[in-house]
Amino acid sequence: MAELMELMAQTNISSSENLLAHKYHEHDDMEIYKNIKDKITEFTDESSMDREAFNEFSYNSDDFYNEALSSIKGIDKHVMECSNNKRITKPMSPATKIVLVKTDEGHSTTISEPSIMLAEFKKKYKNGNKSILADYDGTLAELEKKPDMAIPTSRVLSLLKKHPEIIICTGRSCEKVDEWFPMEVECYAEHGAMHRKDGIWDDIKAIDKQQEDFKTTVLDIMNYYRKRTPNSSVEEKSCGAAFHYRQCGNIDKIIQLMYCELSKLGAIMGFMVSAGKKVVEVKLGSKGKIVDKINPGVVAGDDLTDEDMFEHSRNITIKVGKDDTKADYYLQNTGEMITLLEELMDSSNSE
Repeated sequence: MAELMELMAQTNISSSENLLAHKYHEHDDMEIYKNIKDKITEFTDESSMDREAFNEFSYNSDDFYNEALSSIKGIDKHVMECSNNKRITKPMSPATKIVLVKTDEGHSTTISEPSIMLAEFKKKYKNGNKSILADYDGTLAELEKKPDMAIPTSRVLSLLKKHPEIIICTGRSCEKVDEWFPMEVECYAEHGAMHRKDGIWDDIKAIDKQQEDFKTTVLDIMNYYRKRTPNSSVEEKSCGAAFHYRQCGNIDKIIQLMYCELSKLGAIMGFMVSAGKKVVEVKLGSKGKIVDKINPGVVAGDDLTDEDMFEHSRNITIKVGKDDTKADYYLQNTGEMITLLEELMDSSNSE
């Protein structure tokens, strides 16, 4: 592994700004990056590591982490904060609570934080664009230990079938979207790289041959860590890949190391790397660009990957969960989010 780290450090990229500007075919060290796949494959073979070394890695050795991380050059806070090659401008701050409880007329309700009542929120929605762009996992479905268990409920499916103005924008693969959502539901998959309307998919951000080869290297890196972190899993997508570790213990240091490796490689090939709730993703799509494209009246999400949507939105933004966010409003959980959508759709139909 140390040999691999030394190989990666040879690129001599001095800053993240330069890193993001590089293109693979322009890079002087292209051959070095071609060799990374071979090195990772070599170290992925468990037979090339003795059992003691394997166990030491599995228990997240601080020495290994510090030595490896120190050898990665050109990755700094800028990479973590960049989206679409621009700096984030909206601050992360507490959002205004949407109060769904209906109070009796003439009675006041004391709320100890900035809030907006349901009736007032409905008026804001009524006066704007009616389309809604919603994330799925953590927004319309509870997060599950195993990603494949987050199957849409009949309540959610009924809502989506009845109201075509609700559009799904998810990190899920096209195959999973087709499996879970009826064909009449408009969906953006893989963080906006793929789009389905009227049951037909089109590539918004098509992957080229060099990027396909690079994706194989990304999968090699992720699978290297998967073999050494029990209960983790790797999901391959058309335009990227995801490393899931919701069932793992505290492996934050290892995740940081993998994130840095992927960021360095991804910047050269035009992939974005994002860290969400117990997932690290390498992707071509950008949810923020989808918001720019369709300008939805409401944007809803729950994860760090959804902050990109909030950043780009010019209308109503809702975060599921009470964390600091770029969204204007927040709801406590997915149940409240679904209830709000039902209320908004009912009020629209009654007009």
